[in-house]
Formats: sequence, C-alpha cells, structure tokens
Amino acid sequence: MITRKVPYCCPVCNGSGNVPNGFYDAGLTIITSPETCRSCNGTGIIYGEETEKESKKPPTFSVYEQTENDLQFF
Repeated sequence: MITRKVPYCCPVCNGSGNVPNGFYDAGLTIITSPETCRSCNGTGIIYGEETEKESKKPPTFSVYEQTENDLQFF
C-alpha cells in the first residue's frame, strides 16, 4: 500500500489560521486579538493521509490542445 499526505482546509479555524482569543484557554485571557490556530500552526492547512493500493494507476490528466479557432488576432 502507498500512503501519501493530502492537504485539507483546517476544520478548527476554517482555513483562516486564527481562532478567537480564549479558544484554547476557555476565556481566561483579556487580550482581544485572535490567537494562532494550534491545529494548523496558523497555515490554515492540515495534512491527512490517503492510502492507495499499489496496483492502482496514478491519475491521468488531459492536455488542452489549442486549435486555430482558439486564436485571437488583434
């Protein structure tokens, strides 16, 4: 089996990288500025693991081919 890291939007801060002040301290602080999210370290992204079978082929991507109809002349 092949395991790879997959990025996801942090569910704690919804990708902002910040949480309301007191989020982790249960409101014991008096500072009103937001705190850095501890789940994603302020990046807004967390990484999960996705496991694949080795026999599974990697995804294929189609390549856009430009034609004469796509060209614009000025």
